[in-house]
Amino acid sequence: MSPHRQIAPTPAETESLYTELKRYVGFWPLVDGPLLREAHPIVAPHFERIAQEFYDRTRAHEEAHAVFADEDQISRLQRSLVRWMERVFTGPHDEAYFEQTLKIGRVHAHLELPQRYMLTAMSLVRNELERIVFGAAASDAARLVPSIHRALDLELAGMLESYRHDYMARLELRHHETNQALQRTEHRYVNAVELAN
Repeated sequence: MSPHRQIAPTPAETESLYTELKRYVGFWPLVDGPLLREAHPIVAPHFERIAQEFYDRTRAHEEAHAVFADEDQISRLQRSLVRWMERVFTGPHDEAYFEQTLKIGRVHAHLELPQRYMLTAMSLVRNELERIVFGAAASDAARLVPSIHRALDLELAGMLESYRHDYMARLELRHHETNQALQRTEHRYVNAVELAN
């Protein structure tokens, strides 16, 4: 092989995280986007009820509920959840869309909501949306539900990626703080030894 020959980068080296995740779950905006928009009028009337049930569920779990400051914050988050579901079903499912997903994950990580509650809460949303579509449009459900699953899988993957970045950043900060504390302790010890001598 000629030393001047360029080696083409692999897809993993050139594609964005969002593109890679779309490829992994088989979500294609030109295919799944129209199906989600078709499902939108079926599920949208239920968004507020789903959001209410979502946060009612947290009240039954002390550790999940403890991250919220008050009922006003929960009301704001319920409205955000309705907007999130609206966004999932209407798109556009582009890079800016996925950046919003990462931002939502960062907010939950900042609240220090244990990760397991994000996974289980997504299950509540997924099951309810699937139940609604099968109940209202059974003949179309086989076409619509897989797109809903793929869209929610993408959302969850993005949010968990934000959690991972936040966790690593906190670990790095703790490691830095521990090193500084050890250096201060070592400095005091050296000073004490010198004074004792």
